[in-house]
Amino acid sequence: MIFPVFMRKRKSGKIALIFDIGSASVSGALVLFKKGETPKIIYTSQRDMIFQEELAAERLSGIMLKTLHEVVTDVQKNGISHLKFTQLGSSSPEIAYCTLASPWHATQTRIIRTRKDKPFNVTKQFIDDLIETEIEAFKNSEEVREYTSGDRASTMEKRLIQVKLNGYETSEPHGKEAHSIEATLFVSLSPKELLKNIAGEIRRTYVVPEIEFNSFSLVAFDVLRNIAHETDNFLFLDISGEITDISLVRSGVLLETVTFPIGKRDVIRTLAKILKTTPSEALSLLHLYHDRNISGQHKDHIEEALLSAGGEWTSSFQSALHTLSESFSIPSKVFFTSDKDIEGWFSSLITKEQFAQFTMTDEKFDVTPVNTAFLNDFCRFSSRSARDPFIMIETVFANK
Repeated sequence: MIFPVFMRKRKSGKIALIFDIGSASVSGALVLFKKGETPKIIYTSQRDMIFQEELAAERLSGIMLKTLHEVVTDVQKNGISHLKFTQLGSSSPEIAYCTLASPWHATQTRIIRTRKDKPFNVTKQFIDDLIETEIEAFKNSEEVREYTSGDRASTMEKRLIQVKLNGYETSEPHGKEAHSIEATLFVSLSPKELLKNIAGEIRRTYVVPEIEFNSFSLVAFDVLRNIAHETDNFLFLDISGEITDISLVRSGVLLETVTFPIGKRDVIRTLAKILKTTPSEALSLLHLYHDRNISGQHKDHIEEALLSAGGEWTSSFQSALHTLSESFSIPSKVFFTSDKDIEGWFSSLITKEQFAQFTMTDEKFDVTPVNTAFLNDFCRFSSRSARDPFIMIETVFANK
């Protein structure tokens, strides 16, 4: 069923759709944005992707799109239909924000440097030309060619994070003269066909004039930079279902993101193998362990299995830190996102003494989970919405 969009302004505010597309789950939300007020999350829906006992990357895109369809349908059926019983009446979504986590995009921070003997005028066109040159270079890189497997890459984001003229940072470079310019550009790309398929799933139900795509790396960085504004140097980890992303921020600039293909679901696969059970049973045991509803020999057995499961993630994390430390100093402050049922366990892994060797101060990491408690002051909720930290991060970002 198609829902029309009414473009006139409403006193009640603007309704937006927000979709979080991860490597193992998809979430969706209806959000009310009203000037001068904290955004209100009206309805949320979340679906896990089918669990693959042996991960097959070539199947993941189809599984993700099927899961997205289920979320889109649920938001329409149980979210949109509920609006008529509220002050929002027959309001319809005016925009959809889609945030993609790994592996649905390739990202890179590129440093653009130009110096001339004589001063030159820094126009918008001059900067735009520099940006397009860098984007084309990234699209033609071996990394992107391997990632897209021959499909044409589409630009999702091109964000200037910082601009310096003659060595001094400026927020207003246009119209000024300079001998040198240094710009930090964040670029994210995704296969054109993938973005087309995602937009198609959304527009089968909603006629939204605009669908905005963003990478979770940039969204989380932008939100953390504003919320934790006293912290200019930090690592941000997104530990999702199949993948872990590590983003390095120094002096308020997102410098690098590295990825390794181990996440929560690998922990579950390892638990299932060690405990000689199914992945669904291993997940149930993990939930019982998280809720402290298991004790005695069963608890000891699970803790032994978790120790083994954590070894592979820890080893990959250490290798990623080593790679980053070859080019940058590693800050000791760490923010991370993960599912609630495994948040505490990952927090304990990150704070291990062995990682202190990579930090500037040789101290253990100071770890803060970016969870619902961390974000609670920045969103309001209806009785029909769950407190999903990923949807909350993306709501805060969209509110800008």
